[in-house]
Amino acid sequence: MPTTCPPYNLERFAVLGRLLDMALFHRHPHVDAVLTAVSWRRATIIQHSHMEWVSGDAKSPGRWEKVWTDSRVVASFGDSQDGVYWAEWSLWPDEREHKQTQSYTALFTAVDDAVPEAEREITAKLHEDVWRSLRVGATYVLEFGVLGRVRTVHPTVGA
Repeated sequence: MPTTCPPYNLERFAVLGRLLDMALFHRHPHVDAVLTAVSWRRATIIQHSHMEWVSGDAKSPGRWEKVWTDSRVVASFGDSQDGVYWAEWSLWPDEREHKQTQSYTALFTAVDDAVPEAEREITAKLHEDVWRSLRVGATYVLEFGVLGRVRTVHPTVGA
């Protein structure tokens, strides 16, 4: 009996292949690009406790244990480098702060003619200090890692 493969997004594989080709064979190890937009997100994950029965075995009886599960996320986000903040929140009974996450994203448009039109928009997740140092409208040199992700961002010479 013949088997069929699930449909694959071949366009996605083609783009990934081009990025890998660029990174491995250094066709575009760096690209000049203009910063067109920035965005950020900060979130606090809150956990809630509840009691859960844990089964025992022949040597030990079962018992009740306090278990923590993620119950809500309090987030703040924006599209400007001004006014970045952590959302205010307070704990309810039987809650605790689990962890905080933050992400800083920059959207660039490549200005090199060697970069195909379909690959000109480049998104980079950056550390906060690098992200804050960028200015919308300025031109930067983007260097790519092996998997095609932006590795470093430098101002262009003379900028």
